[in-house]
Amino acid sequence: LVKAILSQAFHTRRIEGGIGPPDFPRVLAEMDALLRFHIIFNARAGTAATLGITTDVLAEKFRTAGLDFDLDADDERPLEERIAKALESTAGVIVAAGGDGTATAIASALIDRDKSLALLPFGTANLLARDLRIPLDVDAAIGALSEMQPHRIDVGEVNGRVF
Repeated sequence: LVKAILSQAFHTRRIEGGIGPPDFPRVLAEMDALLRFHIIFNARAGTAATLGITTDVLAEKFRTAGLDFDLDADDERPLEERIAKALESTAGVIVAAGGDGTATAIASALIDRDKSLALLPFGTANLLARDLRIPLDVDAAIGALSEMQPHRIDVGEVNGRVF
């Protein structure tokens, strides 16, 4: 299962073993990570290109929404390297800002990880975003990041490829 998160997950996250005064710094650190987003932006995705969403525009939208984020828009590096960097980050949420291919690649890497996936539907079809009822409007989708609740979604695998 992959956690598809579209918000600040601390609202529904259960921490094993309870929370006591000695655990408070750990809990604060976990909550801080859940509020941090690492965005992997595919500027070549269909809707992003059509709408003129650039790295600067996307960063400004996240700043305006008051979200803590790192933005990776380095399309020159292989996606696998970009995902590995995101997995090493302190962000609790990795944002797939692209199409279904970007979302699937990131989701595959998040299986059995302690990070969550959020989607900004910038592709042509955006099938996963539609299935999860994520707003297709850019501003609405970014605004929803701080309001939506996490969901577990099923994944399948055929010939070593996750979908």
